[in-house]
Amino acid sequence: FFDRRRFFRDSKVMPKKTPHPHDRCFRKVMGKSKIALKFLKSCIPAHIIEQIDPKSLKLVDGVFLNDAHCETRTDILYQANLKFKKGKKVSVLYFLIEHESSASPLMPIRIHRYMLSIIERHWHENHEQWPTVYTAVLYNGKKHYSVEPNFFKNFEYPFMAKEAFENSFYLVDLNKIDDEVLKKDPAL
Repeated sequence: FFDRRRFFRDSKVMPKKTPHPHDRCFRKVMGKSKIALKFLKSCIPAHIIEQIDPKSLKLVDGVFLNDAHCETRTDILYQANLKFKKGKKVSVLYFLIEHESSASPLMPIRIHRYMLSIIERHWHENHEQWPTVYTAVLYNGKKHYSVEPNFFKNFEYPFMAKEAFENSFYLVDLNKIDDEVLKKDPAL
């Protein structure tokens, strides 16, 4: 179990006065890989944590530009090597850690935007298979967290949303359809 009060008290981090001192403190504390690993062990399933090389856990840039050239910034983003290799290549996982003091109904969407940005940047830099991104949100609001964290459960019809996202898109490849079939069926 992760005790946030003891975590921040034991870190001996005294943030300077900023508009959001809790954010500065959070970044400073979670920016230490040993502390971040301890936190991740408290909330990410053990069978996942066991697959990473803990010595490889490193803080990476969490700043992204979207299509409108607006900057988005994650709170904390770590990359870690998996213990096993695919051929001779080392595979990586990312761990996104966000700090929230209010419960936003759109937090699951924001998390997914970050995840997609991380995957897309990784692909552009490495041109390899997409990495997996695990996320954790450390919440310290005054009220209990009231937002459903499961992305799909927020949809009106979760089973349909999950199916739509799992399939990404349905492909109709015209290159695989005979020209004669295409001539006969204008809907294709």
